[in-house]
Amino acid sequence: MLATILDDGFVHTNYKGQVEGKAAMLVRIGSGVPYAQRTSDRSVTLLGRVVIVHGLNTASSGGHVVARLRYTDVYVMRGSVWKAISAQETLVQM
Repeated sequence: MLATILDDGFVHTNYKGQVEGKAAMLVRIGSGVPYAQRTSDRSVTLLGRVVIVHGLNTASSGGHVVARLRYTDVYVMRGSVWKAISAQETLVQM
């Protein structure tokens, strides 16, 4: 479940430059239009107890691509669990 992956201090900056925390993101995702998401071009860099992930998300609805987003996610090891602490997206023009 997404709620267990996100750190309590999680910060998300979306492709519009809007910033939201964990609670706001969970509410937004729970009330949004469902869509399929495919991730590609992923790279992972491990720096001790921190992981940085870069990639490309392709979102589609009804079989039609609605957005392509380059992303950077940052995770930190909290005890024995990886937690997302930051996410940022950039819209790729189609």
